[in-house]
Amino acid sequence: MTDTRSTQIAAGLLAGLFALLVWKLNGFFHDDAFISLRYARNLAELGELAWNPGERTEGYTNLLHVVLSAALIRLGLDPMWAAQTINATAFIVLLGLGWRLSAGMHLRPLERLATLTVPVSVPVVGWIFGGLESVLVATLLASAYLSALAVLFGQSSLRHSLIASTF
Repeated sequence: MTDTRSTQIAAGLLAGLFALLVWKLNGFFHDDAFISLRYARNLAELGELAWNPGERTEGYTNLLHVVLSAALIRLGLDPMWAAQTINATAFIVLLGLGWRLSAGMHLRPLERLATLTVPVSVPVVGWIFGGLESVLVATLLASAYLSALAVLFGQSSLRHSLIASTF
């Protein structure tokens, strides 16, 4: 079997696995995500990052996810859809980053495709629908890693160092 044919079969299997996981997990939503969404709704609707209006509380653990969710809620998205939209977008970026990270490893196409089995796994796909920040954090970490690799290979060290630190 040729490398191209093997890669096509593997890509089909990976896409099939992803479709199966999406079908199986799309109704999943973490109960803890509702804590973050309460903060996000209060921020979007009342302009307060608080559990109860008028109180100064900080019970969220994911400020970036809360702020992004609030922005999407303010634009009219349902709170659960807002969190899942952020996670789905982060997942797409994570796939691209995974592919890009594998580019410098001199792997054959089939081996590069194998690196995408991590993002297309039960836990990651579950977190897309779960509403918490894990996929966004993974994407930020992969972005930092990719920028740090550029520094290690001597590409525009200051710029990539700043980008890596920001992520």
